Amino acid sequence: MNDEQRRLLHKLTQQMIIAERTLSNTHFRGIKKSVVDKYSEKAHFVYELLQNADDARAKCARFILLPDRLIFAHNGTKLFTVTDVDTEEEDSKNHRLGHVNSITSIGLSTKTGDHSTIGKFGMGFKAVFQYTTTPRIYSPGFSFKIEKMVIPYELPEDHPDRKENETLFDLEFDNVNNPAPQAYKNIFEKLHALSFPTLFLRYLREVTITVGDETLVYKKDVKEMHRYIAPEDEKFTVTIARRVDYLEQAVDKKKTTGLWLFSRRVLTKTGRHMIYVGYGVNDDGHLCKILKPVFCFFPTTVDSHLNFIIHAPFLLTDSREGIIAGEPHNEEMIECLADLATDALELLRDIG
Repeated sequence: MNDEQRRLLHKLTQQMIIAERTLSNTHFRGIKKSVVDKYSEKAHFVYELLQNADDARAKCARFILLPDRLIFAHNGTKLFTVTDVDTEEEDSKNHRLGHVNSITSIGLSTKTGDHSTIGKFGMGFKAVFQYTTTPRIYSPGFSFKIEKMVIPYELPEDHPDRKENETLFDLEFDNVNNPAPQAYKNIFEKLHALSFPTLFLRYLREVTITVGDETLVYKKDVKEMHRYIAPEDEKFTVTIARRVDYLEQAVDKKKTTGLWLFSRRVLTKTGRHMIYVGYGVNDDGHLCKILKPVFCFFPTTVDSHLNFIIHAPFLLTDSREGIIAGEPHNEEMIECLADLATDALELLRDIG
Protein backbone atom coordinates (compact mmCIF):
# COMPACT_ATOMS: atom_id res chain seq x y z
CA MET A 1 0.00 0.00 0.00
CA ASN A 2 1.52 3.32 -1.04
CA ASP A 3 1.32 6.56 0.96
CA GLU A 4 -1.63 7.96 -1.02
CA GLN A 5 -3.66 4.77 -0.60
CA ARG A 6 -2.85 4.74 3.10
CA ARG A 7 -3.98 8.37 3.43
CA LEU A 8 -7.29 7.71 1.63
CA LEU A 9 -7.91 4.54 3.64
CA HIS A 10 -7.28 6.37 6.91
CA LYS A 11 -9.69 9.11 5.82
CA LEU A 12 -12.33 6.51 4.94
CA THR A 13 -11.78 4.73 8.27
CA GLN A 14 -12.39 7.93 10.24
CA GLN A 15 -15.61 8.64 8.37
CA MET A 16 -16.92 5.09 8.80
CA ILE A 17 -16.20 5.18 12.55
CA ILE A 18 -18.62 8.09 12.76
CA ALA A 19 -21.14 6.36 10.48
CA GLU A 20 -21.01 3.18 12.56
CA ARG A 21 -21.91 5.09 15.71
CA THR A 22 -25.11 6.18 13.99
CA LEU A 23 -25.88 2.64 12.80
CA SER A 24 -25.37 1.32 16.34
CA ASN A 25 -27.80 3.84 17.78
CA THR A 26 -30.97 2.21 19.14
CA HIS A 27 -33.09 3.96 16.49
CA PHE A 28 -31.06 2.58 13.56
CA ARG A 29 -29.80 -0.74 14.89
CA GLY A 30 -32.29 -2.64 12.72
CA ILE A 31 -30.60 -1.40 9.54
CA LYS A 32 -27.55 -3.58 10.15
CA LYS A 33 -29.63 -6.66 10.89
CA SER A 34 -31.88 -6.20 7.86
CA VAL A 35 -28.88 -5.85 5.54
CA VAL A 36 -27.05 -8.90 6.91
CA ASP A 37 -30.09 -11.17 7.20
CA LYS A 38 -31.89 -10.30 3.97
CA TYR A 39 -31.16 -13.68 2.35
CA SER A 40 -33.65 -16.48 2.90
CA GLU A 41 -31.05 -19.06 1.88
CA LYS A 42 -28.21 -20.03 4.22
CA ALA A 43 -24.64 -19.23 3.12
CA HIS A 44 -25.86 -17.39 0.02
CA PHE A 45 -22.79 -15.15 0.35
CA VAL A 46 -20.82 -17.89 -1.43
CA TYR A 47 -22.35 -16.65 -4.68
CA GLU A 48 -21.41 -13.09 -3.68
CA LEU A 49 -17.76 -14.13 -3.47
CA LEU A 50 -17.96 -15.76 -6.91
CA GLN A 51 -19.56 -12.59 -8.24
CA ASN A 52 -16.65 -10.56 -6.89
CA ALA A 53 -14.20 -12.90 -8.60
CA ASP A 54 -15.93 -12.57 -11.95
CA ASP A 55 -16.23 -8.79 -11.67
CA ALA A 56 -12.48 -8.78 -10.95
CA ARG A 57 -12.00 -10.76 -14.20
CA ALA A 58 -10.73 -13.89 -12.50
CA LYS A 59 -10.46 -17.11 -14.49
CA CYS A 60 -10.06 -19.42 -11.50
CA ALA A 61 -11.31 -19.32 -7.92
CA ARG A 62 -10.84 -21.63 -4.96
CA PHE A 63 -12.55 -22.24 -1.63
CA ILE A 64 -10.88 -23.91 1.36
CA LEU A 65 -13.35 -24.82 4.10
CA LEU A 66 -11.81 -25.33 7.53
CA PRO A 67 -13.53 -26.03 10.86
CA ASP A 68 -13.04 -22.44 12.02
CA ARG A 69 -13.03 -20.41 8.80
CA LEU A 70 -13.57 -20.17 5.04
CA ILE A 71 -10.73 -19.15 2.76
CA PHE A 72 -11.66 -17.84 -0.70
CA ALA A 73 -9.13 -16.77 -3.32
CA HIS A 74 -9.22 -15.80 -6.99
CA ASN A 75 -6.77 -14.62 -9.65
CA GLY A 76 -8.68 -11.52 -10.77
CA THR A 77 -6.73 -8.76 -12.48
CA LYS A 78 -8.87 -5.88 -11.15
CA LEU A 79 -7.45 -5.20 -7.71
CA PHE A 80 -8.92 -3.40 -4.70
CA THR A 81 -8.77 0.40 -4.76
CA VAL A 82 -9.76 3.19 -2.39
CA THR A 83 -10.94 6.68 -3.36
CA ASP A 84 -11.53 9.96 -1.55
CA VAL A 85 -14.60 9.99 0.73
CA ASP A 86 -15.23 13.62 -0.28
CA THR A 87 -16.01 12.62 -3.89
CA GLU A 88 -17.85 9.34 -3.33
CA GLU A 89 -21.17 10.50 -4.78
CA GLU A 90 -19.58 11.74 -7.99
CA ASP A 91 -17.23 8.74 -8.19
CA SER A 92 -20.16 6.34 -7.85
CA LYS A 93 -22.07 8.00 -10.70
CA ASN A 94 -18.96 7.94 -12.91
CA HIS A 95 -17.99 4.33 -12.05
CA ARG A 96 -14.80 5.45 -10.32
CA LEU A 97 -15.71 4.59 -6.75
CA GLY A 98 -13.04 2.65 -4.86
CA HIS A 99 -13.76 -0.99 -4.11
CA VAL A 100 -13.01 -0.49 -0.41
CA ASN A 101 -15.45 2.44 -0.31
CA SER A 102 -18.10 0.22 -1.90
CA ILE A 103 -17.57 -2.89 0.22
CA THR A 104 -17.77 -0.91 3.47
CA SER A 105 -20.87 1.06 2.45
CA ILE A 106 -24.52 0.08 2.48
CA GLY A 107 -25.78 0.43 -1.09
CA LEU A 108 -23.04 2.66 -2.52
CA SER A 109 -21.75 0.74 -5.53
CA THR A 110 -19.06 0.77 -8.19
CA LYS A 111 -21.63 -0.65 -10.63
CA THR A 112 -24.63 1.68 -10.40
CA GLY A 113 -26.79 1.37 -13.49
CA ASP A 114 -24.59 -1.27 -15.11
CA HIS A 115 -26.74 -4.26 -16.06
CA SER A 116 -23.73 -6.17 -17.39
CA THR A 117 -22.29 -6.63 -13.92
CA ILE A 118 -23.94 -8.86 -11.37
CA GLY A 119 -24.97 -6.47 -8.65
CA LYS A 120 -24.25 -4.04 -5.86
CA PHE A 121 -21.20 -5.63 -4.27
CA GLY A 122 -21.33 -3.35 -1.23
CA MET A 123 -24.76 -4.73 -0.28
CA GLY A 124 -24.34 -8.41 -1.13
CA PHE A 125 -21.03 -8.84 0.67
CA LYS A 126 -22.69 -7.90 3.97
CA ALA A 127 -24.13 -11.43 4.14
CA VAL A 128 -20.68 -12.71 5.27
CA PHE A 129 -21.36 -11.05 8.62
CA GLN A 130 -23.82 -13.83 9.40
CA TYR A 131 -20.69 -15.94 9.97
CA THR A 132 -17.79 -13.60 10.67
CA THR A 133 -17.35 -10.34 12.56
CA THR A 134 -14.09 -9.31 10.91
CA PRO A 135 -13.50 -10.39 7.29
CA ARG A 136 -9.90 -9.98 6.20
CA ILE A 137 -9.04 -9.24 2.57
CA TYR A 138 -5.57 -9.59 1.08
CA SER A 139 -4.67 -8.50 -2.44
CA PRO A 140 -1.37 -7.63 -4.12
CA GLY A 141 -0.09 -4.55 -2.32
CA PHE A 142 -3.34 -3.84 -0.46
CA SER A 143 -4.62 -5.71 2.60
CA PHE A 144 -7.32 -4.66 5.06
CA LYS A 145 -9.95 -5.94 7.49
CA ILE A 146 -13.50 -4.75 8.13
CA GLU A 147 -14.76 -4.31 11.69
CA LYS A 148 -18.32 -3.60 12.83
CA MET A 149 -19.49 -4.24 9.25
CA VAL A 150 -18.38 -0.87 7.83
CA ILE A 151 -14.99 0.19 9.27
CA PRO A 152 -11.86 -0.70 7.24
CA TYR A 153 -8.42 -0.97 8.83
CA GLU A 154 -5.10 -1.65 7.14
CA LEU A 155 -3.51 -5.05 7.76
CA PRO A 156 0.27 -4.84 8.17
CA GLU A 157 1.02 -8.38 6.96
CA ASP A 158 0.07 -10.53 3.99
CA HIS A 159 -1.77 -13.85 4.34
CA PRO A 160 0.60 -16.87 4.26
CA ASP A 161 -1.68 -18.87 1.95
CA ARG A 162 -2.17 -16.16 -0.68
CA LYS A 163 -0.55 -17.06 -3.98
CA GLU A 164 1.12 -14.47 -6.17
CA ASN A 165 -1.41 -12.33 -8.08
CA GLU A 166 -4.30 -13.66 -5.95
CA THR A 167 -6.88 -11.80 -3.91
CA LEU A 168 -7.73 -13.78 -0.77
CA PHE A 169 -10.63 -13.50 1.69
CA ASP A 170 -10.21 -14.96 5.19
CA LEU A 171 -13.59 -15.38 6.91
CA GLU A 172 -13.21 -16.62 10.48
CA PHE A 173 -16.34 -18.18 12.04
CA ASP A 174 -16.43 -15.93 15.12
CA ASN A 175 -20.05 -14.75 15.11
CA VAL A 176 -21.50 -15.83 18.48
CA ASN A 177 -24.98 -16.03 16.95
CA ASN A 178 -23.77 -18.63 14.45
CA PRO A 179 -21.24 -20.93 16.14
CA ALA A 180 -18.41 -22.42 14.10
CA PRO A 181 -19.91 -25.97 13.84
CA GLN A 182 -23.19 -24.58 12.45
CA ALA A 183 -21.38 -22.17 10.14
CA TYR A 184 -19.23 -25.02 8.82
CA LYS A 185 -22.31 -27.18 8.20
CA ASN A 186 -24.22 -24.43 6.36
CA ILE A 187 -21.29 -23.54 4.12
CA PHE A 188 -20.36 -27.18 3.47
CA GLU A 189 -23.89 -27.86 2.22
CA LYS A 190 -23.93 -24.73 0.05
CA LEU A 191 -20.56 -25.44 -1.57
CA HIS A 192 -21.63 -28.98 -2.48
CA ALA A 193 -24.93 -27.81 -3.95
CA LEU A 194 -23.84 -24.93 -6.18
CA SER A 195 -25.94 -24.77 -9.34
CA PHE A 196 -23.88 -24.09 -12.50
CA PRO A 197 -21.74 -21.50 -10.66
CA THR A 198 -19.68 -20.50 -13.73
CA LEU A 199 -22.08 -21.20 -16.59
CA PHE A 200 -23.21 -17.62 -17.17
CA LEU A 201 -20.19 -15.70 -15.91
CA ARG A 202 -18.06 -13.64 -18.27
CA TYR A 203 -14.60 -14.55 -17.00
CA LEU A 204 -14.65 -17.22 -14.29
CA ARG A 205 -14.13 -20.67 -15.78
CA GLU A 206 -13.27 -22.97 -12.88
CA VAL A 207 -14.15 -23.18 -9.19
CA THR A 208 -12.26 -25.55 -6.88
CA ILE A 209 -13.49 -26.48 -3.39
CA THR A 210 -11.24 -28.17 -0.84
CA VAL A 211 -12.64 -29.67 2.37
CA GLY A 212 -10.09 -31.76 4.25
CA ASP A 213 -8.69 -34.34 1.82
CA GLU A 214 -11.58 -33.93 -0.63
CA THR A 215 -11.63 -31.67 -3.67
CA LEU A 216 -14.64 -30.72 -5.79
CA VAL A 217 -14.25 -28.92 -9.13
CA TYR A 218 -16.93 -27.08 -11.10
CA LYS A 219 -16.07 -26.20 -14.69
CA LYS A 220 -17.47 -26.09 -18.20
CA ASP A 221 -16.02 -27.55 -21.38
CA VAL A 222 -17.21 -26.30 -24.77
CA LYS A 223 -17.31 -29.26 -27.17
CA GLU A 224 -18.77 -27.63 -30.27
CA MET A 225 -19.74 -24.14 -31.40
CA HIS A 226 -21.81 -22.67 -34.24
CA ARG A 227 -22.47 -19.05 -35.17
CA TYR A 228 -25.65 -17.90 -36.91
CA ILE A 229 -25.97 -14.48 -38.51
CA ALA A 230 -29.39 -12.88 -38.11
CA PRO A 231 -31.12 -10.58 -40.65
CA GLU A 232 -29.83 -7.00 -40.62
CA ASP A 233 -33.19 -5.55 -39.59
CA GLU A 234 -33.31 -7.55 -36.36
CA LYS A 235 -32.40 -6.06 -32.97
CA PHE A 236 -29.67 -8.68 -32.63
CA THR A 237 -26.92 -9.79 -34.99
CA VAL A 238 -25.40 -13.12 -33.99
CA THR A 239 -26.67 -16.21 -32.18
CA ILE A 240 -24.01 -18.58 -30.86
CA ALA A 241 -24.78 -22.24 -30.16
CA ARG A 242 -22.40 -24.06 -27.83
CA ARG A 243 -22.44 -27.74 -26.99
CA VAL A 244 -21.27 -27.67 -23.37
CA ASP A 245 -20.37 -30.35 -20.86
CA TYR A 246 -20.69 -28.97 -17.34
CA LEU A 247 -18.52 -30.98 -14.97
CA GLU A 248 -18.75 -31.53 -11.22
CA GLN A 249 -15.66 -33.59 -10.42
CA ALA A 250 -14.99 -35.05 -6.95
CA VAL A 251 -12.51 -37.68 -5.82
CA ASP A 252 -15.01 -40.53 -5.80
CA LYS A 253 -17.65 -39.32 -8.23
CA LYS A 254 -18.13 -37.40 -11.42
CA LYS A 255 -21.28 -35.75 -12.69
CA THR A 256 -21.53 -34.29 -16.18
CA THR A 257 -24.50 -32.27 -17.43
CA GLY A 258 -24.77 -31.89 -21.19
CA LEU A 259 -26.25 -28.68 -22.59
CA TRP A 260 -26.92 -26.95 -25.86
CA LEU A 261 -26.38 -23.35 -24.77
CA PHE A 262 -27.61 -20.55 -27.05
CA SER A 263 -26.51 -16.97 -26.48
CA ARG A 264 -27.35 -13.70 -28.15
CA ARG A 265 -26.50 -10.06 -27.53
CA VAL A 266 -29.67 -8.02 -27.79
CA LEU A 267 -30.20 -4.27 -28.09
CA THR A 268 -32.88 -2.91 -25.77
CA LYS A 269 -33.88 0.46 -24.36
CA THR A 270 -31.37 -0.01 -21.54
CA GLY A 271 -28.45 -1.00 -23.77
CA ARG A 272 -26.89 -4.19 -25.10
CA HIS A 273 -27.28 -7.33 -23.02
CA MET A 274 -26.24 -10.97 -23.29
CA ILE A 275 -29.02 -13.54 -22.82
CA TYR A 276 -28.92 -17.35 -22.79
CA VAL A 277 -31.21 -20.34 -23.28
CA GLY A 278 -29.94 -23.83 -22.38
CA TYR A 279 -31.43 -27.18 -23.39
CA GLY A 280 -30.43 -30.40 -21.62
CA VAL A 281 -28.76 -33.19 -23.62
CA ASN A 282 -28.64 -36.84 -22.47
CA ASP A 283 -25.86 -39.36 -23.13
CA ASP A 284 -27.46 -40.31 -26.46
CA GLY A 285 -27.38 -36.73 -27.66
CA HIS A 286 -31.14 -36.24 -27.40
CA LEU A 287 -32.83 -33.30 -25.69
CA CYS A 288 -33.99 -33.90 -22.13
CA LYS A 289 -35.67 -31.95 -19.36
CA ILE A 290 -33.56 -29.74 -17.16
CA LEU A 291 -35.47 -28.16 -14.30
CA LYS A 292 -33.82 -25.07 -12.84
CA PRO A 293 -34.97 -21.67 -11.54
CA VAL A 294 -34.46 -18.50 -13.55
CA PHE A 295 -30.80 -17.47 -13.67
CA CYS A 296 -29.39 -13.99 -13.39
CA PHE A 297 -25.72 -15.02 -13.46
CA PHE A 298 -26.62 -17.30 -10.52
CA PRO A 299 -29.91 -19.05 -9.68
CA THR A 300 -32.71 -16.92 -8.27
CA THR A 301 -35.62 -18.26 -6.24
CA VAL A 302 -38.00 -17.69 -9.17
CA ASP A 303 -39.36 -20.85 -10.82
CA SER A 304 -39.37 -20.54 -14.62
CA HIS A 305 -41.91 -23.40 -15.02
CA LEU A 306 -39.87 -24.43 -18.07
CA ASN A 307 -38.00 -27.60 -19.01
CA PHE A 308 -34.90 -25.62 -20.06
CA ILE A 309 -32.64 -22.95 -18.53
CA ILE A 310 -32.99 -19.22 -19.13
CA HIS A 311 -30.62 -16.43 -18.14
CA ALA A 312 -30.72 -12.65 -18.57
CA PRO A 313 -29.36 -9.65 -16.64
CA PHE A 314 -32.65 -9.02 -14.85
CA LEU A 315 -33.07 -6.25 -12.32
CA LEU A 316 -33.31 -8.08 -9.01
CA THR A 317 -34.46 -7.33 -5.49
CA ASP A 318 -31.80 -6.26 -2.99
CA SER A 319 -31.32 -9.86 -1.87
CA ARG A 320 -30.72 -10.82 -5.52
CA GLU A 321 -33.00 -13.80 -4.97
CA GLY A 322 -36.08 -12.37 -6.69
CA ILE A 323 -36.87 -10.58 -9.96
CA ILE A 324 -38.58 -7.19 -9.70
CA ALA A 325 -42.10 -7.57 -11.11
CA GLY A 326 -43.48 -5.02 -13.56
CA GLU A 327 -40.04 -3.57 -14.33
CA PRO A 328 -39.95 -2.60 -18.08
CA HIS A 329 -36.37 -3.82 -18.44
CA ASN A 330 -37.32 -7.24 -17.05
CA GLU A 331 -40.36 -7.52 -19.31
CA GLU A 332 -38.16 -6.73 -22.30
CA MET A 333 -35.69 -9.41 -21.22
CA ILE A 334 -38.51 -11.97 -21.09
CA GLU A 335 -39.59 -11.06 -24.63
CA CYS A 336 -36.02 -11.44 -25.89
CA LEU A 337 -35.66 -14.81 -24.16
CA ALA A 338 -38.89 -16.02 -25.75
CA ASP A 339 -37.54 -15.07 -29.19
CA LEU A 340 -34.23 -16.81 -28.52
CA ALA A 341 -35.90 -19.98 -27.21
CA THR A 342 -38.05 -20.19 -30.34
CA ASP A 343 -35.13 -19.61 -32.71
CA ALA A 344 -32.96 -22.07 -30.77
CA LEU A 345 -35.32 -24.95 -31.52
CA GLU A 346 -35.04 -24.27 -35.24
CA LEU A 347 -31.25 -24.08 -34.96
CA LEU A 348 -31.18 -27.39 -33.08
CA ARG A 349 -33.14 -28.91 -35.95
CA ASP A 350 -30.55 -27.59 -38.40
CA ILE A 351 -27.64 -28.83 -36.28
CA GLY A 352 -29.29 -32.24 -36.23
